[in-house]
Amino acid sequence: MISGLLEAWSEYFPNDELHVVVKDRSAIDLPKVTVHEARWPLHPLNNLFGLKELARNVGAEVVFSQNFWARAKVPSFTFVHDVLFLSNPEWFSWKERLYFSLIPFGMQRAAGVFTSSATEKRRMLDRVRGVRFVESVGLASAPALSKAEAVAPRGITPGNFLICVGRLNERKNLRRVIAGFLRMRNEHTAAPSLFVVGPADGLKANDFMADSDAVRFLGPVSDGELRWLYENARGLIFGSLDEGFGLPPVEALSFGCPVAVSDIPVMHEVVGSAATYFDPRDIGSIAASISVLADSSREVPGRALGWDSVVKRVRGVICEKI
Repeated sequence: MISGLLEAWSEYFPNDELHVVVKDRSAIDLPKVTVHEARWPLHPLNNLFGLKELARNVGAEVVFSQNFWARAKVPSFTFVHDVLFLSNPEWFSWKERLYFSLIPFGMQRAAGVFTSSATEKRRMLDRVRGVRFVESVGLASAPALSKAEAVAPRGITPGNFLICVGRLNERKNLRRVIAGFLRMRNEHTAAPSLFVVGPADGLKANDFMADSDAVRFLGPVSDGELRWLYENARGLIFGSLDEGFGLPPVEALSFGCPVAVSDIPVMHEVVGSAATYFDPRDIGSIAASISVLADSSREVPGRALGWDSVVKRVRGVICEKI
């Protein structure tokens, strides 16, 4: 998120002086952005104390942080992806819940909170008391993905396959997705394979193994490999039980890859009529939608993704508030 936001901000508002704190200074290389190395080991601590020090040293007028509030003497705004840990704590380990517990504390103290979707905005206002205001501004894919040269993951050749993309955790609902895929495969002639992309993460992350040669777990992939998968897959299956935004379907559509997604409010907001929908808790419904993908012809027009509208909205709101 940070790299895309900064790149667009420096392009559309070149007179703004931008400073960013990151763990790896080489991760951000933009000519109009001054990069500072994080001094605190944890993200919330670095925001709480490190950004305060940086704001004082550079004479910042505004602090903008991600997830965790920055305690500073100037107006401090924060972007929070979601508060699913409040609405559905059963999807998170106790360590995750402890870590995320600092987020509402900061939301209540920030000059304002930004999030990615109107669906998530409603959840935040319902779950977190005392928030001054929440504004939904959307999301876009990382610039590195659109700029990457497509390259096939090792051992994979163009062919008949579907993909799942995202972190492998309980919320992503992979057990039902794989069960639905295998049911479809038993009933479908010339059925495709399924490639699952993403790192193990969070509660029950390793409990997704499938007893089938048709399902292959690729783990994390590079931007170039992900682009190749989007460009060559027959479709993306996104069966998440809930999301604050849900970026993979938007990324897939930008490369002309058909998508089948969970019938949840945020997906209707984000991809609208461009997707095939299924009940994420009904294996039969999942299988039927996967069958539609398996028969698709990839005649989905690509959608342009950009951070320009996100940045313009964020900056506009900040300027109104300070």
